[in-house]
Amino acid sequence: MWHLVAHQGVSGTVPSEIALLTSLQGLSFYDSTLLGTLPQEFFSLTDLTYLNLSKSCDEYNSVAISSMIGLLRGLSHLYWNESSLIGTLPTELGLLTGLTVLSLDKNSLTGPIPSELGHLTVLTKLNLHMNLWTGTLPSELGQMSSLSYLSATAGAAGGDSTSGTLPS
Repeated sequence: MWHLVAHQGVSGTVPSEIALLTSLQGLSFYDSTLLGTLPQEFFSLTDLTYLNLSKSCDEYNSVAISSMIGLLRGLSHLYWNESSLIGTLPTELGLLTGLTVLSLDKNSLTGPIPSELGHLTVLTKLNLHMNLWTGTLPSELGQMSSLSYLSATAGAAGGDSTSGTLPS
């Protein structure tokens, strides 16, 4: 079991050679300055269960979440807060069926919350607040039978426009 923690002060790109750490189960680049997107090779880390990329980018290094995130099927915890994330949430997040925590707050994510998140039936915490969501909460979120915490409150730029009723 390997865990790589690179807190504060790490800057630059994530090297493609990280894929050589085939037994890596935990990775944290919390409060670092990552440049560019995660390399394609990163998504071959199938033993990865914990990923914390919170505060890893600033407004000058905005990135989108790659659809390749769905390849990390072993993930149980994904934290990517306050990292200037842009774009829409990839529907492939719904493939991470072992995910128990998904926290993407305080970014600039846009568009509707994907209905595919309803496939995350063991998710206990879903933190999506302070983004720029549009549309309604998908009714498929009602399939999240283990969910005990949900936050999708107003966004940073004058509030978001997510509306509707909570799914039953």
